[in-house]
Formats: sequence, C-alpha cells, structure tokens
Amino acid sequence: MKADIKNFIQKMPKTELHVHLEGAIPLETLHQIIQKYDINISLETLKQKFQYKDFSHFLEMWVWKNSLLREYEDNGPKLIEKLKKSAKLIAWYLELSLLLKYIKT
Repeated sequence: MKADIKNFIQKMPKTELHVHLEGAIPLETLHQIIQKYDINISLETLKQKFQYKDFSHFLEMWVWKNSLLREYEDNGPKLIEKLKKSAKLIAWYLELSLLLKYIKT
C-alpha cells in the first residue's frame, strides 16, 4: 500500500514556488564555475563547506557563493540544471527568481 501511495505522489504534477536560482545551483555546477576562475578547491571540500553550522554560516556561504557568479554565462548552467531537476519532478509551474545584483559584468 505504501509503495502505491509513494508512486502516486511521485507521478503527481508539482509546483515550485519562490525558488531562488542562486540557492538551487547544484554543487557540481558551482564547482565548474569555481574552476573557471582558477580557485583551487575540491568538490569534496566544497560539499563540506556547505554543511551549515548555523544561520550565520548559511549567510556567509550564500554571499561567498554568489560572489562567484561573475558573468552572465555563469547563470546558464545552473538554470539548465534547475529546469532539468524540475522536469524530473514533473513540475508544471516554477516560480523562479534571480538576484541580478550578484552578476558582475
């Protein structure tokens, strides 16, 4: 019975409200962007950095991560990854926001 309910829920259309693109970036995509700017950090170390200790640490990492989104092209890969993930969830509606102040030209 539980498997039937789980299967039913997985197949239901989804809605994602108030999704910040900066917050939805997969770590693998962020790692590619980091490498582009010759910052030497492994993917494993990056994953450890995003194990939040408290809210202050979360904010510190948010600012640091967003400082790495320096060019318009840095947002393309994360947008594609987010759309792919939403499609897998059968998202019929996605409300997406992007803070343009973090894009340095």
